[in-house]
Amino acid sequence: MLKLLSQRKIFYGWWVVLACSGISVLGSASYMYGFTVFFLPLSADLNLSRAAASLVFSTVRLEGGLGGPAVGWFIDRFGPGRSQFIGAAITGLGFLLLSRVDSFLTLFLVYALVIGVGFNLGLGSPGMAAANAWFIRRKATAIGMISTGFGIGGVLVPLLSLLVLNYGWRYAVVVVGLTYWLAIMPLSLAVRRSPESMGLRPDGLSTAEWDSAVKEAMGTGVGYADFSPLQALKTPSFWAMAAGMSLFFAVHSGVIVHLVPLLVDKGLSLQTAAGMIALLALINAPMRLAMGWLGDRWPKRSLLIMASLVGSGALALMLFATSIVHIYIFIILWAVAYSCNHLHWSMLGQYYGRKNFAKIRGFADMSRVLLVVSSPVFAGRVYDVSGSYRAAIIVFAGAFVLAALFYSMAKPPHLKDAPT
Repeated sequence: MLKLLSQRKIFYGWWVVLACSGISVLGSASYMYGFTVFFLPLSADLNLSRAAASLVFSTVRLEGGLGGPAVGWFIDRFGPGRSQFIGAAITGLGFLLLSRVDSFLTLFLVYALVIGVGFNLGLGSPGMAAANAWFIRRKATAIGMISTGFGIGGVLVPLLSLLVLNYGWRYAVVVVGLTYWLAIMPLSLAVRRSPESMGLRPDGLSTAEWDSAVKEAMGTGVGYADFSPLQALKTPSFWAMAAGMSLFFAVHSGVIVHLVPLLVDKGLSLQTAAGMIALLALINAPMRLAMGWLGDRWPKRSLLIMASLVGSGALALMLFATSIVHIYIFIILWAVAYSCNHLHWSMLGQYYGRKNFAKIRGFADMSRVLLVVSSPVFAGRVYDVSGSYRAAIIVFAGAFVLAALFYSMAKPPHLKDAPT
């Protein structure tokens, strides 16, 4: 169907983006946002502390970070669509198995060794790699559309919460597992690895337009030069970018895992807190599209600096929140900050090219793994010891400011660093 529509003068790359966006919606609703909905009932059922429950989620992040280069190699070798298909099959099986866990050990094994492996292989990097392969001039817009899918997934959180409240979390995870098999796996079949694999060129250009664009753009060395992973690792920009994104994603990971418990501690009911997640997604989705559009026109690192400072301000507000109005303002500010997270990947693709994008992203993932893994456990431990998230919020706000400093140093690599 998508191939037929592409023959009607619609660049096939946009259908790839649409399929990846659908995968992002379902994946984020069940995994990224879903865990925070399952957090309290699962912890109560298995008699887990908040730190222990956070450790399960963090282990998956550790696994994803350490396995990033291997996953990147698989995507670059076999294509993002195949990676998505296999990853969705494994993740769906994992959620079905999750409905049968009865201890911390079985929870840990299923979530880390099945769900984690499947998600890291199929629902994170492949979509970004596909967009990076199909677009150059509109790279940030394409990646922004896929990233918007991750944001829209939050709209489904109240439905997931209703399933948990009315039927229990075990029933809800069975529904999630079947969704991976019946929806995500078919969508992955539409994702082709590159325009060249279909006799096309990036951005829908003709061969003559593409050759002209490459010749003109090589004067800047940005966007058309394909760095090898080793060449990318030798540039100071990679490490400045990696440090900034490590702090940025660590803060997001620490907050999103505990967001529903944090809001409940502020006096909201579980259902109202889930509604706030949906509101966050509703605001975040158009903001991601807007930031993608801006990212193709303004310096991406300037937008990331802005996002980090806004995020720090949002956390400062949450620290002193005493009313529902404060919560609403926090959600709005957090949505603005979170809407820029996909700019990391479009900037990485802009700086280092298309050929080895997934592998280079894998090394970026590895560089941020320790902070991303430890932040939810840190927040959970702070709560277990003090009965409050206050100290964790202060640390996270400071980390955002430090991220902004690193982004200011992540300038485009020099042409002399590009391969000849």
